Amino acid sequence: MLKIRKHLAIFLIIGMICSGILLQGRISAEKNYKNVDIVLDYEQVLNMAAESNEHDAEYFLKEFKKLGVASVGIVETTLDSLAENVDVDVRLEGYDIIVDSKDQDILQFVKNGYEKKLGKDSFEIVDEDTLKILGNRSDYIFDETYVKDNEGNTIGLKKIAQGTKKQFIGLGYLKSDIDLIKKAGLEVVPRPLYTSEYEDEKSIDFYFDFLDENRIEPGVMIFAGKEVLGGADNVERLANEMKSRGIMPGMIENSVQREHLEQDGMEQLVQKLDYNATRVFNLWEYLQKRFDYQIPFHRSGQEVMNSIYRAVTERNIRVVYFKPFIDGKDRYVTDMEIYGARFAELEKRLSRHKISIDPVQPMNTNYPNRLMQMGVAAGIVAAGFVLLENMVRSREKLFTILFGVAASGTVAIFASGMATDMAAKVFALLASIILPSVAMFAGLNMVKKILAAPKREKIRTKDIVVESAILLVIMSAISLVGAMFETSLLSHSKYLLEMDIFRGVKISQVGPIGITVLIWMAIFGYKRAQDRNTISKDEILRLLNENIKVWHVVLAGALGAFAIVYIARMGHETSIQPSSLEILSRNTLEYVLKARPRTKAITIAHPAMLMLVYMAYRKKEWLVLPISLAVSIGQGNIVNTFSHIRTPLYMSLYRSIYEIAIGVLVGAVIVGIVNVIWNLIERRYKNA
Repeated sequence: MLKIRKHLAIFLIIGMICSGILLQGRISAEKNYKNVDIVLDYEQVLNMAAESNEHDAEYFLKEFKKLGVASVGIVETTLDSLAENVDVDVRLEGYDIIVDSKDQDILQFVKNGYEKKLGKDSFEIVDEDTLKILGNRSDYIFDETYVKDNEGNTIGLKKIAQGTKKQFIGLGYLKSDIDLIKKAGLEVVPRPLYTSEYEDEKSIDFYFDFLDENRIEPGVMIFAGKEVLGGADNVERLANEMKSRGIMPGMIENSVQREHLEQDGMEQLVQKLDYNATRVFNLWEYLQKRFDYQIPFHRSGQEVMNSIYRAVTERNIRVVYFKPFIDGKDRYVTDMEIYGARFAELEKRLSRHKISIDPVQPMNTNYPNRLMQMGVAAGIVAAGFVLLENMVRSREKLFTILFGVAASGTVAIFASGMATDMAAKVFALLASIILPSVAMFAGLNMVKKILAAPKREKIRTKDIVVESAILLVIMSAISLVGAMFETSLLSHSKYLLEMDIFRGVKISQVGPIGITVLIWMAIFGYKRAQDRNTISKDEILRLLNENIKVWHVVLAGALGAFAIVYIARMGHETSIQPSSLEILSRNTLEYVLKARPRTKAITIAHPAMLMLVYMAYRKKEWLVLPISLAVSIGQGNIVNTFSHIRTPLYMSLYRSIYEIAIGVLVGAVIVGIVNVIWNLIERRYKNA
């Protein structure tokens, strides 16, 4: 039986109370964060119209507006982008850029842009149709290629001119583009492009003057390029202007769906704005191309919208930077009926989460109280000693002294206010490992009791399912306490906006598996001569001195291969991709349930708990360890689900409940089938 001494129980209760208080702050922050804004990419709409034989850009803009799109994002025009879209010739002459155009409005636009950003001395007027943008050696950009002789021998490197960096300086926004967007009835979201090498704080004034002149009032600012407007040196000035206008910065999520693109000054800007910011989901090209997987729920852009749905519901994304679908022939999909069907489905699915497509509102700021964090950390220390005292035999007085030292050190760390951020992460990691391990100790203790009880004459599936389901719920409740501790410690707004992340996800998944082996040694031992519930040095030495057989090597290799695949499948950066069948099953569950349960939990980990209890009733003690390792995956997964701090709490809770419920159902079917087969075999042997 799991023993908990009184002083440890008191600290555990204090930890849970403090955790509950901290979680109230996070719940409050997430409560009203329910609007998602869809911003249409202007450049790609132009490309879409260029490929269409029937409609122009204005038509597509108006059609997207009918679908709920309220605004259009437009990146600041550069000389390079200008040359692609209008009648203007751009060429190099030494380090200078020669700009030729018969369109006087375009030439004036270029002249005004460089004058504002670089000053009047940055260019020369050659004639009425030509401008010269003055450059120097440091502006030059080039590529290199190997030069070979006629026998194929490399003789050197040759520079190939690519232009100058001044071609990529933001020059402002074309009035014709702004007028077209407004004519379609859409709001404009101008995306500033800042280059600190050439520009200074005046660019901040130019941007906001442009907003005022054109009566543009964006709710979010999505920066283009690698720097915020004005650069890292002028963050305070930019923050004050944005705050006065009610504009929040949009942090663009990385292509691997983790953290954000690095933009100099962004972190400082968000901090200056008291974390009144939002996360932006960019529809990367590889996502645009997920137009048709040739399987249900993945046709005609459904998988693209599935990606958006997950971003919004699971990752606190509240701005979607939308781009048109790309079909299997690398062409834009121009049939607006397809978009209409997909947007209607998305809106319906989001409504289940009480999320609507409307202008985004900032998340309420949440700063966890350091005193409450101290209480949570002390509770985690207490949980660690509960596990230690149940596994290792020693004098209670020694454990009491050690706990006092550890608890005092914990209090001192948080009371001093020094390195509390790092301390919160360390204790969150400890919680994610310790509490699932405590759950495994409680579960294996019960399994030992079942093994020690007299063998039942008749083993009924119903009894196994009920008993193991109750035990699974109890164990999962203990693991959920670990999830409470972890998420409450990391409830600061920077985690909710994924400006910082919990980096111990893989360790927290593997940790409980390794500790389960030690728990098994403590409870069952290895060739144990006497009944005890603590680890014995003699038993460990006996195991280490055991002769290794071929099947040991085969088993170790199989477990190693499983571990490699198991770890590699974690996260979005993995190179191991799910099969079409798994994708279909995942998305089917996603359509039916509010939160999709994880495959490993409902097919392996939680069903294993029922099989463990069943094998205990069958007195198959040799199967306890391997099945327990599978069970420990489920307990670690519960805390791991909450380790993705960006995911709203209610989603993680739903996911955990679904996993337990479906896992029990799957386990019940497996146990039922195994039990029927086992009984048939036993009868055959008896009658033989």
